[in-house]
Amino acid sequence: MKKNTRYILDINGVIQEYAANQAKRFGFFLMFRLKLTPWGFARIMSDIKRNGENASQTAQKFVEMYYEADQHIKTPFLPGAVNTVKNLLKNHPVHICSANKYSCKSDKKYADYLTKEIGNFEEIYFVKPSESKSGYYESVKERFPDDEIIVIEDSGRHINDAESIGLKTLKCDRKIGIAGLKSFAP
Repeated sequence: MKKNTRYILDINGVIQEYAANQAKRFGFFLMFRLKLTPWGFARIMSDIKRNGENASQTAQKFVEMYYEADQHIKTPFLPGAVNTVKNLLKNHPVHICSANKYSCKSDKKYADYLTKEIGNFEEIYFVKPSESKSGYYESVKERFPDDEIIVIEDSGRHINDAESIGLKTLKCDRKIGIAGLKSFAP
């Protein structure tokens, strides 16, 4: 018999809108201020997506500017997400695993923001945007072998990763957000 039900949540498309959309708006703002060309911005976004924290210095500078300007805070939460996650946190261990890894400084700033706005998570873990989450899923499964683990994702690729190691999954529809998943609300 399983001890706890433990949740692993994604951020982009499950709790918040996509941070990439906010990064694009920030890039357009920089282009408008003539601090960035459209071609340069396209290269930066492609470099970040492909290489994450190993991106070029120019791309890393853009990420630093993004976090320094608190753009991650301007990424709106999906409808009902904050209340739903707070309710989960009252009764269950909740982990975050998101493809937002760019630097230790940006990871800490994002983790601090989520903790302040929503609550204390069991763990907040970031992977590179192009990376699989299966390594993290496996580590949680190994650390808590007696727990039922449910992964809530909006990405089919990450759902496949979780299912391939035997975890339960729920696909989140970003239009209705996490609150639309009535079947898992405590």
